[in-house]
Amino acid sequence: MSIQSHRLLLYLFFESILAGESVTSEAKILRKNGSKVDTEFSNTRIFIGETPYMHTTARDITKRMQTEEALRES
Repeated sequence: MSIQSHRLLLYLFFESILAGESVTSEAKILRKNGSKVDTEFSNTRIFIGETPYMHTTARDITKRMQTEEALRES
């Protein structure tokens, strides 16, 4: 995927959140020590005064992903 495609996807992602849609996504993130963590991001629009902001909560879902993989393999 090209950088331009990524930019368009990010733009659409942010626009949908700022329009009021809640968006949940998953990604692997890299820690400083080099280990990878399966992470879930929950994104919602909030207002401070009349200004809209994006609030993101991230949580480690590594164990859940390992459990799901073990179930698929059994």
